[in-house]
Amino acid sequence: MMTLDLILHTTGQYDPAYCIYVSLPSLALPSIQNLDRCVNLLELNLSSNSLSSLTGLESCKKLERLDVSCNLLKSLSAAWFESLGSLTTLHVEGNEVSEVDDVYALSDLSSLTTLTFQLPEQRGGSSSRRPNPLCSHPSYLSKAALACPSLTVLDGSVLSLPSSLPDVEPDEEYVVDLPVASWLEADRVREKAAKAAGYVGEEEGE
Repeated sequence: MMTLDLILHTTGQYDPAYCIYVSLPSLALPSIQNLDRCVNLLELNLSSNSLSSLTGLESCKKLERLDVSCNLLKSLSAAWFESLGSLTTLHVEGNEVSEVDDVYALSDLSSLTTLTFQLPEQRGGSSSRRPNPLCSHPSYLSKAALACPSLTVLDGSVLSLPSSLPDVEPDEEYVVDLPVASWLEADRVREKAAKAAGYVGEEEGE
């Protein structure tokens, strides 16, 4: 059971308000409890437990990193994440989330940059921990990116930049054509670059 005494003993703190990092993996915890006074919590590791719900995080408004990998989650609920606007990293690999549309439960996590539903080695089946079933859906990657537009890393892979980025025109004043064909042209390039950067000799400036 996730008691307050267990949390304080693990962190070495006497006041829940001073609990910044809480790590309680592999304790067969069935539910999340007694975090209502841990209002300054930044990182929470509840991996390898027996969680089937993430109810109990409502007071963790400063939480930045959450690891609930290898639990018993079969679905995701938006209500679990309503208070987690500061969350940047979420690990859910090793669960049994099967519906691909459950990724939309994360839509309100505006700060989320790193999301893991499967580890890179799980894609090839070499890991002892299975990836979430939703990862095999053809639209998994696109829906995850759509649900969480702030994502930069999904399942250990850096997401590519969107093709809709506006074109940026170069500043012609500082453009120098390369490569240089000869030593004479090289001198001209260096002179042009120096002028563009404002390093013009006093005599030339006159």
